[in-house]
Amino acid sequence: MRLTARGAVSGLFAFCFVAMLLVDWTGWSAVGDVAFIAGSAGTAYLTRRGSLLAVSVTPPMIYFLAVLGASLVTMSGTFSVLSGLFITLGTSAPWLFLGTGLSLGVTTFRGLPEEVADFVADLRGLRLPTASELAGARGAARRTSALRSPQPRRHRHNLAPRAA
Repeated sequence: MRLTARGAVSGLFAFCFVAMLLVDWTGWSAVGDVAFIAGSAGTAYLTRRGSLLAVSVTPPMIYFLAVLGASLVTMSGTFSVLSGLFITLGTSAPWLFLGTGLSLGVTTFRGLPEEVADFVADLRGLRLPTASELAGARGAARRTSALRSPQPRRHRHNLAPRAA
């Protein structure tokens, strides 16, 4: 079974969100850290090729959103939500680096460099033409239109009503 990028990101969010709810209710901060590392590695491994680029860059943002969501659900007051958010992110920073590095390692092994190369090639194909290229294209269009067979001329008729 292979996941799409959307399914992997959604699954990682749900996994981290539930883990952060467990952290808030039990007080065991290691549960959230281990869940993030396991979820990042699992989604990197279970995602189908072609979706690895999205999965390799989103784990820190997903963890932030899961922590924010769990803080909003379990805490009251803006100050307590913000302080809980910053404390959780600060104490989990080493685990975030480890989980993100593990995710990048697994996706690199599974074919991330080829996806990055394809992405860069696609971006190069989208570049905007320069002014000299546009002028050259207009000149080429004029030259090719001169080579076409002549079209019959359409005469304009004055269809305005005559003044009386």
